[in-house]
Amino acid sequence: MYNKVVIMGRISNEFTTIANGKGIYFSVAVPYNKDHVDFIDVAVYGAVKDTILKYSKKGLRVLIDGYLHSYRSEKKQTTKHMVVANRVTLVDFNNEDSGTKNEGGEDLPF
Repeated sequence: MYNKVVIMGRISNEFTTIANGKGIYFSVAVPYNKDHVDFIDVAVYGAVKDTILKYSKKGLRVLIDGYLHSYRSEKKQTTKHMVVANRVTLVDFNNEDSGTKNEGGEDLPF
């Protein structure tokens, strides 16, 4: 079996810390067509998490490469899905420390 997901969209909310600080959770707005946008939940862990926190924020574009993970919601008693990212490319990034901004799709080494 093969489980691979690749999505590109804009970060649509602020980052939420998960797994006792080991990861972050956010949603990516992915246009489906002219009139519809899907909001895909994404979890990021490890060194990638640190880079996302440093160089990205709500509204910037990201390319997510990962796998689909399903889990049971205790509150709503439903099955939920999220993408767990193996690799994140910052299509737009903002380095507030150096004052630089990229909107050209540079693939950073992480």
